[in-house]
Amino acid sequence: MNFTRLWNSIAVLVFLVALANGFGQVHAQERNSSLRLFELHKQIINHKQNFSVDPNRFDNNFKIFNGLVHELGQLKEYMHSFALELQDQIQRGDALDGIQLDNISKVLENFVNYTIAIGHYTQVYAPGKNKQIEELFNTLDNKKDLKDMVWLTGHLAIFDFVYQAHSDFYSIGILRRVLKDIILTDSRITKRVQDLADVLQKTMSMTNRMTLELAVKQFVKKQSILDNDHKDDQEITSIIKETINLPSTKEMVAGRSIVFNDHHAIDNFIVGTNNVMNILSGYFGNAAGAIRWRSGRLYNDPAKHKLIESRMRPLDIISERTPFALTDFFIPGNFGHIALWLGSEEQLKEFGLWEHPLIVPHHDAIRNGIRILEAVRPRTRLASLEDFLNIDELAVMRQENLFENKVLVDQILNRAMPQLGKDYDFNFDVTTVSKIVCSELIYHAYAEIKWPTSYIFGRATISPDQVAELALWDNSPIAMSTYVLGLKNGEMKELNVFDFAKNLGYVVNKELSSEGSPKFDKPYTKCRMVEKFKRVRVGSRRQERVQIKVCETAYKHYVYGE
Repeated sequence: MNFTRLWNSIAVLVFLVALANGFGQVHAQERNSSLRLFELHKQIINHKQNFSVDPNRFDNNFKIFNGLVHELGQLKEYMHSFALELQDQIQRGDALDGIQLDNISKVLENFVNYTIAIGHYTQVYAPGKNKQIEELFNTLDNKKDLKDMVWLTGHLAIFDFVYQAHSDFYSIGILRRVLKDIILTDSRITKRVQDLADVLQKTMSMTNRMTLELAVKQFVKKQSILDNDHKDDQEITSIIKETINLPSTKEMVAGRSIVFNDHHAIDNFIVGTNNVMNILSGYFGNAAGAIRWRSGRLYNDPAKHKLIESRMRPLDIISERTPFALTDFFIPGNFGHIALWLGSEEQLKEFGLWEHPLIVPHHDAIRNGIRILEAVRPRTRLASLEDFLNIDELAVMRQENLFENKVLVDQILNRAMPQLGKDYDFNFDVTTVSKIVCSELIYHAYAEIKWPTSYIFGRATISPDQVAELALWDNSPIAMSTYVLGLKNGEMKELNVFDFAKNLGYVVNKELSSEGSPKFDKPYTKCRMVEKFKRVRVGSRRQERVQIKVCETAYKHYVYGE
């Protein structure tokens, strides 16, 4: 494989990652986490693209290699702290959000890039086939010692990352299955899986691990000699120290066997259960989705369609209600479907997105009216506004200041467009990235936003209403911009935020509201147990103490970020 081409591809991938990890409006902790990952992604492109097997170029190659190993170590540190955050969140019963799922993918993608790059060095500077372990680091030729060190350190750096990742991610059921899902479906990773597998096979195979253990012990035995030979070179002494202090190195020196459990039995059971649920839900969803007893009241009306389109801008969130479709009766709440408006040619040009690399391939479709990205049965597609408006009710929500942040806009597109073609997620699980439903499309595209979720059958889910109702929270990043209802007489009625709130089950909070700034609460039933006394029987003076459940309506005022 051409190494220059490898670096070029890495540079392109990292550039896209840099754009995709912009400075979105996220909570402080997640913003810092994303920025750390962003910096790690940036570092890899600072290396010169001049790898060579020319012996006279070894010093330069060693500097590049040392940088790669150091940065992989930084990525490992980030991964560990990130994994601890995720584990705490899972323990609390909170769903992983879109930005976290995206960052898991970015960590994995970056590991692929670093591993393949480091693998080239370990291959070029591998000891000869006839060289015995006892001969490593045993020559007076310091340059040869360094070449042996490149081979050993490269393998250990990769091995140690996998060792840490296994502890942080692979041993945690939810995180392990997310990783597997990403490997199978993320195009940035799947196209390089074979290259990664080749490198990992050389590092992780049982034969190579035994060789590594022997080489590590030889390296430790010769450490004092190496330290003395290179005491004036801080770069070399640094890499010697880092290698000695790797957790996997310490395990090997101590003679402890490192075991990786693949958890196949557990995962196969869970995947099998999910597949059964997916099939049953799929049969039901497909059957119910086909049952409609009339057309929508906004359907087949070009004048209405033109007016609605004029009210929208690119990347608006659009939610609809179809009370004449059987599926809507089984979806909780008011709205039954939600999608992303990409925009018309004129709108995309106005907002500077017409020449975006992810929009250009769809120019013809957009010119022909295909302007909506939606996750439907059987898979995610682009659809026309005309087809979408076979509905009675439409709400448009948006992030008002979105286009003040070009990096964030690019980030949303980079997460939304790759969803095209994904199968429908009949399990309704937001942590599954290989399949999605309509509301999960918004969840992943607008990953910076902390969307409300709920657990159903042990899965974190998000409904169209949960997406929409965020617009009613205080300090919400989104707001309702348009709300219309088709009437029986063919007219279209403009609705307002009070109608929007009422249909989502919210009520006005008169105490907090002011003119032009309404505030809303969500009613819920609050119950408590109280003790009462009742007669044992009619006519008896004896009483017994009983517990009775008393319920009343309470009100919750939601503030985004609290």
